[in-house]
Amino acid sequence: MAKWGPLRGRYVQTRELAMTLRAIADQQRQSVRGLAEKIPYGRSVISAHLNGARRPEWAFVEAFLAACAGRDGQALQLLRAKVRPLWEAADPAVATVLDEPVEVDEEQAGELVPASVRQWVTMLAEVAGKQQMLARAQLAVTRHQALSAGLLEMLGRLAQAVADLTQERDELRAERDTLLRAQHQRMGLEGELARIRQELLETQERLELAEELYEQTSRRLDQAERQRAQAERLKQQAFAQLRSVLRAADAPSGLSAAGTSSVRVAAEDDAADLMGEGEQQATAEVLSRLDHVLAGEAATLQGLRHDLTIGSPERDADAALPGRSDDARADTVLANTAADTAGHMAGHTAFADADTVSASADTGRTGVAAPSSELVAGPGEQWGSAQPATLTRQRSSDTRRLTLLLSALVLLAAAVPGTLTIRQLYDPAVLGWTPDAVTAVALSPDGKLLAVGSGDYDNQGQVQFWDPATRQPVGDPLTGTQPVNAVAFSPDGKLLAVGSGGSDDQGQVRLWDPATRRPIGDPLTGHNQKVNAVAFSPDGKLLASGSGNSFVDDADIIDFSVRLWDPATRQPVGDPLTGHNRQVEAVAFSPDGKLLAVGSGGYHDQGQVRLWDPATRRPVGDPLTGHHQQVNAVAFSPDGKLLAVGSGDYDQGQVQLWDPATRQPIGGPLNSQEGGVEAVAFSPDSELLAMITGNYANGNDEVRLLDPATRQPVGDPLNPDNTGDFTAVVFTTDSKALVCGGWPADSLFRSSNDDSGIVRLEDLDNWPGGAVPR
Repeated sequence: MAKWGPLRGRYVQTRELAMTLRAIADQQRQSVRGLAEKIPYGRSVISAHLNGARRPEWAFVEAFLAACAGRDGQALQLLRAKVRPLWEAADPAVATVLDEPVEVDEEQAGELVPASVRQWVTMLAEVAGKQQMLARAQLAVTRHQALSAGLLEMLGRLAQAVADLTQERDELRAERDTLLRAQHQRMGLEGELARIRQELLETQERLELAEELYEQTSRRLDQAERQRAQAERLKQQAFAQLRSVLRAADAPSGLSAAGTSSVRVAAEDDAADLMGEGEQQATAEVLSRLDHVLAGEAATLQGLRHDLTIGSPERDADAALPGRSDDARADTVLANTAADTAGHMAGHTAFADADTVSASADTGRTGVAAPSSELVAGPGEQWGSAQPATLTRQRSSDTRRLTLLLSALVLLAAAVPGTLTIRQLYDPAVLGWTPDAVTAVALSPDGKLLAVGSGDYDNQGQVQFWDPATRQPVGDPLTGTQPVNAVAFSPDGKLLAVGSGGSDDQGQVRLWDPATRRPIGDPLTGHNQKVNAVAFSPDGKLLASGSGNSFVDDADIIDFSVRLWDPATRQPVGDPLTGHNRQVEAVAFSPDGKLLAVGSGGYHDQGQVRLWDPATRRPVGDPLTGHHQQVNAVAFSPDGKLLAVGSGDYDQGQVQLWDPATRQPIGGPLNSQEGGVEAVAFSPDSELLAMITGNYANGNDEVRLLDPATRQPVGDPLNPDNTGDFTAVVFTTDSKALVCGGWPADSLFRSSNDDSGIVRLEDLDNWPGGAVPR
């Protein structure tokens, strides 16, 4: 507190005013010097007013209070209200005069202040303290606001840092996935390299075997040439002996002219009568040896022709070689081709001479009539065996051309292992072959990967990936499953669902990663019978699987149901969808995902299609009926306006188009009189409908194309001669081709031991009956 001078003055009220002003100054920690800097009064004037010597003017008091209150207007108002009465009471006109004016020091001045003034000053001090607390609170609020702003800025920076870290994490994950894919590709390339190396080794072994067969054939041809030369010498010796006999018969003798004439006629009629017994025996021995040599050569040529014409219509009985693999057949063709090629390189003399000998042998095998007629033929006459010899040489030339053509095909197929087969040269539409019958095909959403499922009855099934662009298999098959009955890609192409099960199996669904070709988790189980159909919803959040086997009558295991699964968690969604009359053969989601079509039925039973709401898992309306026997296939058009249902059995079938919105048929059924409709598929542009129909008249199924708008056929049926049964069909993403699979018929290019399934990639530009406009 400031040190004030003693109080002076002759009025009590003036001293009280001075004491109050001093208390206010002390409370606000104001000194005379500090006040002089704030108000327009000197220190002497301020000291005089604060020691009570005289009453100050109100302007001084106003300035004093303003300096003490500072910027606090409320405090200034309080100070004015308290000081104003004291200032008015200090008016000399009304003020009380002290009896004895004395000076009072600072300590004594405090006692002279009235209690009310001291209480007021105390309250003022409390107000001032509260004002200071308020100022400090305001300062704290300001600091808090600044801190909040800083925290918000820091939070923004942290959010940006999190975003940057998230992006970096995603980039690292992408890089990791890229590295993993590269690693898998490298592993796949290493496996492919190992396979190519193995094929090269096998090709080398076949080449070595071909060289060995070539050497054996060369030795065989050399031996045949020596035998031919020996036969030629024997023939010349026989002809020389005949000439000797004839000359002896024409020699001069004592006979008359008439006798000579008789002898000449006899010689011409039967020259053997003119030979001696020894000469006849020698001639018979020569002709017998000649027959033996010619018979061997004829058997050799017949064997060559037999090998070269296996599988032709004229030799159907020889076409089926069930125990003979492609390698064995190729080796046989190579061996015979090498033999014929070696003979061809040795020159045409051997073939010409052999043909001449064959012609001579064909004229007769008794006596010496043929050689005799050749020797005594008159002018203008022809040798009777010249025309057959010409035909034989023509057949040999045709055989050599066919041999060289097949040689070029076989060598071309062997020169590029794994990329070209003799089957593909025979039929370019053949994409590949599988160990068991093809039962299902599916194309990835981007059209770059084809999944082919195979399996037959209780055999082990597999799924093989193919690249439709390169027409090559991708990686090893996916094995370890039951017979495969259905395959389906997820809409994003990251999952492949495989439905499987044999005649006595509990069916299951297995999810695979197409990129790594590895299974994802454990199989989805719960079906009591084989799984016949699988389908993903358009958003990929549901997977439907249908099961059943109508040949099993055990009520404890019959399972004609559809189950819904969550592909992300691999857990079932709700209870199974039941109420289908027989086994479930087909399932399909509508393009908007609001309907699930389920086709069912058994052999010789009328099938039906039931529509379900996948969200509520409740049926929508009554079943769609009127189909011919069991329903084998269902498919929605990509625009969702049509539902195609294929049905039928061995005798006949049909395709019926429905309006999914009204559940009413569109037109009458499209009947197939040859057999049931096994599969249906719409093209991605909704302009074509492909269906597989049985053709039990010729043993081969057919693929037919229809225009859904006009319900009229497009082109002729596809019925290739090397495919017995079709089971699955799907269009490529550009709608310019379709893939169909099944199992092949018996033919030259099919081995029953290792080729039980076939996959075809049919270009619509080469469709039977003319190109299909696209």
